[in-house]
Amino acid sequence: MSPPDGAAEIRRIVALAPEMTARDAWGEPDMGVLRLHRRSPPRLPIEVFGRCGDWIARAAEAAACPVDYVAAPLLASASALIGHARWAQAAPGWAEPPHLWIAAVGDSGNGKSPGADCLMRDVVPEIERRMAAEFPDRLREWRASVEFGKAAEEKWKSDVREAQKRGASPPLPPVAINKPEPQAPRLRQHDVTSWRCSGPSGSSPQSSKMRSLTPPSARIRRG
Repeated sequence: MSPPDGAAEIRRIVALAPEMTARDAWGEPDMGVLRLHRRSPPRLPIEVFGRCGDWIARAAEAAACPVDYVAAPLLASASALIGHARWAQAAPGWAEPPHLWIAAVGDSGNGKSPGADCLMRDVVPEIERRMAAEFPDRLREWRASVEFGKAAEEKWKSDVREAQKRGASPPLPPVAINKPEPQAPRLRQHDVTSWRCSGPSGSSPQSSKMRSLTPPSARIRRG
């Protein structure tokens, strides 16, 4: 017995289907959902920035963007640099770290990236370079300590074998010092996946993670 003809069955079902009427047809889509109808954003009180307000205004003018897109990464960078070194205290027993979650929101081409360039291109990389000045020495010390630990463990194993041959009590193992590998301190994190952001942090005294999403392609964090 030959298998059933699937194509013939499909043609039969299509032939039995009722004719489509105007009521069954979809109407024209409402294209109004594509129109933003947004209200204008509130004015940023740039005067609260004090002397920095003039710099924000000049940087925004040079980048041809709203002052908001310069102030946002500035606040995020300041929060990262302060870290845990200073906490704001509203009342006795109520203190908060200066961790800011900041996002620059706007349409493509509104100036989000140009507004952050004055910090992300010129200022933050130089600060990172200075922060990492002692990192090569710390990394070499860590590598030396790892090799020293391996050598101590190998010697202990050899001593255990010798003690076993003599029928003596085995020596105690060396004290293990498992220090995590030092990481270069950084203020920016371009890969914001959870596994990357939760990795080892730097050893700066502030040691805080920056809560920021500005500019859109980079997260500022204190390593």
